Amino acid sequence: MMFAPTKSTFWYLDQLPVYQTTKPYIVNLPLSRVPAGKRTNQICAAYTDIVVRDIRAAETEYTLDRNGFELSRSIPMSLDYEDFRYPSKVRDIYCENVKHALVKMRGAELGDILHLAIRRRHVSFPQQPRGNEEAETAQPVQGVHYYTPTRAYQSLQKAFGDDQAAAFWKERRVEIIQVWRPIAGPVLDWPLGVCDRNSVDEAIDLVSTDNVWTHMVAETYNLFHNPKHLWYFVSKQIESDALLFKGFDNMDGKASFCPHAAFELDNMGANGKMRESVECAILLVHPLPRSEGDLDLA
Repeated sequence: MMFAPTKSTFWYLDQLPVYQTTKPYIVNLPLSRVPAGKRTNQICAAYTDIVVRDIRAAETEYTLDRNGFELSRSIPMSLDYEDFRYPSKVRDIYCENVKHALVKMRGAELGDILHLAIRRRHVSFPQQPRGNEEAETAQPVQGVHYYTPTRAYQSLQKAFGDDQAAAFWKERRVEIIQVWRPIAGPVLDWPLGVCDRNSVDEAIDLVSTDNVWTHMVAETYNLFHNPKHLWYFVSKQIESDALLFKGFDNMDGKASFCPHAAFELDNMGANGKMRESVECAILLVHPLPRSEGDLDLA
């Protein structure tokens, strides 16, 4: 069977001079609480005709530690379609099972659920990137992004406290693994694209960005476009196909991150279904010491 690549559009942070001196930000608060024109200084640009290769063409070649992503069928689905209407049930059952599976798969000692995102595309997307007031969940994210080390460390602190986090950070391997799959496949509508970590130039591609919420400021990396970036996806992804990708890894010699974003397919909606997906991020702490050195958060 042939698994041909496709082409699509990805949204990157626009390469504007202002970002050399000013940090991008976006305020995730009701518009009534944000001064006019101050919601964001983040300007993105669409880059078209980007080749997106099908992971199914060579599934075993792509691994978390080498490329920053892999396709797995070892992560249990645990719930039926209707169960995903209840976020607390998803967290208590599905995310817990994902956590236990990843702890075993990765040889970790400890695991913690960082976040859960259930997304059901609304007809107002992408004309309205966040959907309109009728959208029942968050919408697909088009901007290329991933965790920063600072955010990873904050997650470690929240899960285990300041003292334990400092010890783990210095002495242990710490990973964040994100697990993405449809809750109603196959996905023919706005699948998730993942970028090979080896194609990213950390020196020139990454721009740290503040995401401001009522309860926290979460830092992520946005990316500038680089024609060397290599993009992949899972064609016709079904519920048993779990796409795993790195949010963070502090172990030397391993892929430490994986930029990702939703993208549009030419045949999107061909099966009459808009994308419905679940993603959870799991923090893993390993029992063995890291190979060398501490990670510089500066």
